[in-house]
Amino acid sequence: MNGAVVGSNRRGYGDAALYVVAAFAWSWLWWGAAIVLLRNDVGPEPLAAACSALGDIGPAVAVWWVVARRSTPADAWRFFRSCLRLPPSGRWTFVGFGALVVAIVAIAASARMASGEISESQPSLWMIGPYLLLMLVLGGGQEEFGWRGFLQPWLVGRLNRVTGSLAAGVIWFGWHLPLFAMPGSIQTQVPIGAFAAFTIGFSLLVWKAMEVARFHASMAIWLHAVNNCAGIFLVFVSGESGASHAGTWALGGLYLVVGAVALSIPRASSVPQSNSKGIVDH
Repeated sequence: MNGAVVGSNRRGYGDAALYVVAAFAWSWLWWGAAIVLLRNDVGPEPLAAACSALGDIGPAVAVWWVVARRSTPADAWRFFRSCLRLPPSGRWTFVGFGALVVAIVAIAASARMASGEISESQPSLWMIGPYLLLMLVLGGGQEEFGWRGFLQPWLVGRLNRVTGSLAAGVIWFGWHLPLFAMPGSIQTQVPIGAFAAFTIGFSLLVWKAMEVARFHASMAIWLHAVNNCAGIFLVFVSGESGASHAGTWALGGLYLVVGAVALSIPRASSVPQSNSKGIVDH
């Protein structure tokens, strides 16, 4: 077993529906608890932070449950571990797409600075490594076990690479909605339309990267971590009243354009099929 996708067009609607319901239910439950605690100033702040973090792992919990139902919990854990390892054949693909992601975020950051939305403080560059690892396991990368490791391959198999990727982006955006009501979340500082453009555009671009890398979910996990890490060091959001949010609109628009162009390039291979356990073999 390796870090290839676990979704397949041979799998029924039941598994996909179970995954979506489980991911939303788990995340929205914990995020809802965090919102109540924060808005009503109930309990210690670390308790709300813990609830928020538990909500963040909803997609990973959901895909573990779905895969474990079809095979064994041990198989699910092995898949998770393998997903964090980039295959040798995909490392240069990651370098290329990773550089593209950093460039997109950098352009968005320059648009932000040009509009006068300058951040007063940034993390030390020495923290890039620790931040990348944090983004990998809890700052966004962990979501991709489910979204790109399961749901998007299933949608692409049932629909087509463009429609399936668009649908995955819309569902992924919908999953984030409670965060727009959570005090202190990044979503409260950005326009909802710009964030929607980001989720859809990123879904398009990351699918192309996965096509090139023989559909390894590790590609999506690492690219998501790179995007979020770059966003921390090339700050493109502003919580100031009346801010233009030029950076966030630039980010969403760039991802939409670059993702659409990337996915217009014909694919080299089709989505691989799963074995009897619902796990793709290479």
